[in-house]
Amino acid sequence: MSQPIVNKDKKSPYINPLMRRILVYVVSLCIVIGTVVFTVKHTYNKYTKPMDVKDDSDVVVVVPMGTSVRGIGNILYDEGLIRNKGAFKIFMEFSDKSSKVKAGKYKLKKSMSLPEIVEAITSGEGAIPQKKFTIPEGKSIKEIANALAESGKFPFTEEEFIAEASNLEKYEQEFSFLQDIPEERRDREQYPYPLEGYLFPETYFADEGSTPEDIIKIMLSQFGKVYGSGYRARAEELGLTTDQVVTLASIVQREARLREEFPKIAAVFHNRMKKEMALESCATIRYITGKNILYVTNEEAAIESKYNTYKYGGLPIGPIACPGELAIKSVLYPDEEMMDPERPYLYFVLMDPNEGRHAFNYDYESHLQDKKKYEKLWKDIAN
Repeated sequence: MSQPIVNKDKKSPYINPLMRRILVYVVSLCIVIGTVVFTVKHTYNKYTKPMDVKDDSDVVVVVPMGTSVRGIGNILYDEGLIRNKGAFKIFMEFSDKSSKVKAGKYKLKKSMSLPEIVEAITSGEGAIPQKKFTIPEGKSIKEIANALAESGKFPFTEEEFIAEASNLEKYEQEFSFLQDIPEERRDREQYPYPLEGYLFPETYFADEGSTPEDIIKIMLSQFGKVYGSGYRARAEELGLTTDQVVTLASIVQREARLREEFPKIAAVFHNRMKKEMALESCATIRYITGKNILYVTNEEAAIESKYNTYKYGGLPIGPIACPGELAIKSVLYPDEEMMDPERPYLYFVLMDPNEGRHAFNYDYESHLQDKKKYEKLWKDIAN
């Protein structure tokens, strides 16, 4: 039997052990990299794709000034616009856009991908045009209505705003603090401004084309934020309703001009009420007459009106203006030194009308002396 012929010149393949290890390492690395790339790509697509590509309806989102990336992620997630809050945060950090978010109100869609949403809130595209307006402290509803109409920023008249502001029933369910307004002041014919005192003075941004209802809701919402649980608890300690606090704060707001005097003027009014003395606030007469008077005549003091604190004791029927937080806080925390039961301060009189500083007294004779001393300055300005 013949033997197979062997070709002795042909050599078996040989791989160096080092090369073999390198080859195994490279192949393994490629598998790992491929797996990572696939996982990252899959995860990226999973968390950045739109929530619903078929849903093109607008979702209005407000991004407040100074909101953190985490806070923005919470807002977007709660509105159903992103799939994962953590993915949003990571995307923002890796794209270096964390510091580029622009505050505002946006119209976004569930059909938008995460990158598209991020682009919208960092470029400002999609932001609803806003109008800035400022309501100073101590303005009445009529003055607020006039200022908004005169600004030309909104498509409504002074009369339309006032008419909307008279609709108390429309707002008191949403804003429960309005339910404290007494029944007597709900008569629109006698008291056409039931929301007086509650349109909180502040700087606001409102949508272009906002209606009186939109503006009123913004201002009432801000009142609710400012007059929180701490202030409400303090009012209960003092035996005051929300409406009484706002009413007295409105008087303090219109009487005081210097920050340090707000708690002092509040203390005087508290003391007078405890002694069942008439408040005799010039500010209430100014509200009735619409005149910017510095002193009250006997004729004005006799005007028949439940806002007249010369004719009627206690608080007037309601607020005479929309007070700021300082006035509200001063009513709740008046100057304690001036409320000493042994020597309560019961009087104050305007000194220099240009400066707005007052002289305070606890006895009537000293008050009369100060009044005689400074009244010439009032009359010189009035004339």
